[in-house]
Amino acid sequence: MGMSDANQARVTFKVYRGTCRKAPWTWNLMSDEKDAKFGTGMETIRLKMKNSFESIDIKIDSLTRDLDYIKERLDKHHTHINMLEWISFLEDDATAMTDHLKDLPAKTEYFTKNKDLEVRSCRSNI
Repeated sequence: MGMSDANQARVTFKVYRGTCRKAPWTWNLMSDEKDAKFGTGMETIRLKMKNSFESIDIKIDSLTRDLDYIKERLDKHHTHINMLEWISFLEDDATAMTDHLKDLPAKTEYFTKNKDLEVRSCRSNI
């Protein structure tokens, strides 16, 4: 709301599909503005499954950015996700993030919404 764009965390990730054989599971990672104090303390990350009401909120310390902890929480809640690879965390500049995303695999979809970046990616296990 009253936050400047420079203070907003931009988080990027890709998800590898696990055992589900139906349509790919897609997770959107969002910083929840209502709960988040970007770069100053606790921050909420919400992962919501496509075509489902299921979601998980993870509160993290945005100063330490403990990505192993986040992955551990996800593994506990959603066993069909067998790999979560964090590509980038807390980019200050949307342009830098967009440039960074050019290196992602072709199947990765990404889009900008309200100057915040979300990445959606699903790949079959090979």
